[in-house]
Amino acid sequence: MSDLTVKLTENQALKSLAYDIEIKIYRGGVQIVPTSVTLTVKNPGGTVQVEDVALTPSVAGTITYELATTYTAILWENALLELSYVDENSDAQKETLFFDVVLSILKCAVIDSDLTDYEPDLASHIWSSQTTYDKQIQKAFDQIKRDIKNKGRRPEMLIDGSQVKEVVIYKALSIICFSFAKDVDEDIWWHKYLKWEDMFVTEFEKLVIKYDTSESGTVEDDEKQDTLGNIFFRR
Repeated sequence: MSDLTVKLTENQALKSLAYDIEIKIYRGGVQIVPTSVTLTVKNPGGTVQVEDVALTPSVAGTITYELATTYTAILWENALLELSYVDENSDAQKETLFFDVVLSILKCAVIDSDLTDYEPDLASHIWSSQTTYDKQIQKAFDQIKRDIKNKGRRPEMLIDGSQVKEVVIYKALSIICFSFAKDVDEDIWWHKYLKWEDMFVTEFEKLVIKYDTSESGTVEDDEKQDTLGNIFFRR
C-alpha cells in the first residue's frame, strides 16, 4: 500500500483575517476520505491556540476549518497545524503542517504569454492534457519561493511578485524543456533546458530584491536591497 500524502492548500494566513484552512489527503495520487478528524492549532512556540476541534470532511474527503481572526492578529512564522485522523483503512494517523501569518501573500506574475515571448513554439508543443503551462509556471514559482527561504529570507516580504518575474520565467522554461527532452546529446530540448537553467541560476544569484525588513507591509526607501546570491540568517 502506497504512503499517504497530506496537502495544505494554502500555508499562509493574512494578518487580522480569518484563515480558511483546507487539507486534502491522498494515497497513490487518489484523494481519500478520512474519518474521526481532529485539528489542533499551535503558535510557533508550541502553545495551543485551538485544541482537538472535531471536523467532518466533505464527501470527497476535503478537510476545512476557519481559523478566527483572534489567532491571526500577530505575525507568525512556522505556526503548527496538528491533524489527527483515521484513514480509509481504519488506521490512526497524525500529521503536522506549518503555516505563517503574513502581511501579504506573494503572488506569481507570470502567464503563458511571458513564456512564448522567449520560446514562441511552446504553444504548439503543449501536452494534450493541458491547455496552458500554468502547472509548470506554478511549480517554478514554488521552487523559487523555497530557494528564497533557503537563503534566509521570507518570500512574502518581497511583497510584489514582479520582482522575481524573470527568474520564474527562466525556471518554468527550464522545467518545460527538460520535460520535452528525450536525448541528452542530440535533442534540441535538452540544449534549451541547459540554456534556461543556466540563465535561471545566473539571474537568481544576482537578482536585486526590495525587502520589507520591518514587516510594515511596504518597502521603505531606507530598507535594504541586496542580491539573493548572499545568504541571510534570521536570529
